[in-house]
Amino acid sequence: MPSIRQHGAYITEAILERMLESEEFADELLETLADEREKRGHLESRVAELSPKARYCDTILRCQNAIQVNIIAKDYGMSAVAFNRLLYNLKIQHRIADTWVLYQKYAGKGYIRSGFYGQYKFPWKRVPYPGS
Repeated sequence: MPSIRQHGAYITEAILERMLESEEFADELLETLADEREKRGHLESRVAELSPKARYCDTILRCQNAIQVNIIAKDYGMSAVAFNRLLYNLKIQHRIADTWVLYQKYAGKGYIRSGFYGQYKFPWKRVPYPGS
């Protein structure tokens, strides 16, 4: 650690000797370090981009209560009708009479919950966000 603080890097004696003996080796090592730095920058950018989505998904999945599909749709800038149509087109759900139901592949996995509001039954859905 003191070497890193003092010189900005830690290089073993063996590597240092090879760098001093071979300019080609030193150049390759520096190129590798530069490539790694660039990759790390891209990954850090990607993490920053995906973190809000991950937090949102964690919040939704942690929720013990059902969330109405129109609220989830609004979070994605869609109407409930458009969101249900998207889920239909992605073969996640289909209609039976006036009710959207999940295809068997997704049934029983805790994605949806039905609830009653007064005398009317509204399907409340907790659904995976397609395309993530």
